[in-house]
Amino acid sequence: IGTSVGGLAALELARTGADLGAVAVLWSVLENTAAETAQKITAPVTLFQGNLDPLAPAEARDAIAVEFEAMGVAYDLQVFEGVAHAFTLSFMGTDTSSGFAYDEAATQQSLARVEEILQGL
Repeated sequence: IGTSVGGLAALELARTGADLGAVAVLWSVLENTAAETAQKITAPVTLFQGNLDPLAPAEARDAIAVEFEAMGVAYDLQVFEGVAHAFTLSFMGTDTSSGFAYDEAATQQSLARVEEILQGL
């Protein structure tokens, strides 16, 4: 489980072929300079991203979907409309104009799903 750069670290750990039960990332930085490493991912991956996140723009979300599909990775990419980066951090405030903002609904939905994932392990 990771957020932002921690989400990227969780994805990179999965790309090493580590024996993981699941991967869940919230408002993760999405990049991979070696897409072929996705073939090593054995755990299901769940991603929670905001469509206004400047660190995970539509192009990056599309690229990870293509990467995972090409490599047969089981994944679920949930994109929250009108939601920015850092959406679980209430101290960020709710103004999305900077690309960084709290969103109560996205927080509740993503954390409920993460809890379900953890209970399933």
